[in-house]
Amino acid sequence: DEAPATTTSFRIFSERAASDLEALEWNSCMDLLACLTALPDSTLSIYRLLAEDQSPKLLSEKITGGGSALAWSPCGRKIAVGDRLGGITIYDGESGAVLHVRRPHAHPVTALSWADATTPAGCPSGASQDPPWSRMLPP
Repeated sequence: DEAPATTTSFRIFSERAASDLEALEWNSCMDLLACLTALPDSTLSIYRLLAEDQSPKLLSEKITGGGSALAWSPCGRKIAVGDRLGGITIYDGESGAVLHVRRPHAHPVTALSWADATTPAGCPSGASQDPPWSRMLPP
């Protein structure tokens, strides 16, 4: 006889259903899970996944404009959140501090991705004091 397969799961939302999620992103570098709830709540929550029944919530931030997309930075320390009003906000992934806000689009942000922010051609290394992501977003 073969033993039944064991399933391990994390119960994060005690009162929510999967349909309440707008987006979620796993951060494999830091074992963090970012969850963005759908309207009308529209809240970004970040959990550190330790073990079954041990997933403390690190932060919970209400998203102005209704969150619509998430993307962790390559280093895993920042998370970009797009909203339905065309804005992009970059948060510190552990403290929840807002690092950068832009409203570059007239339409909802439906997807986000981080790009390599190497020094632009023709610029001496270290010439810009702006954070690297400011070169990727329109002014």
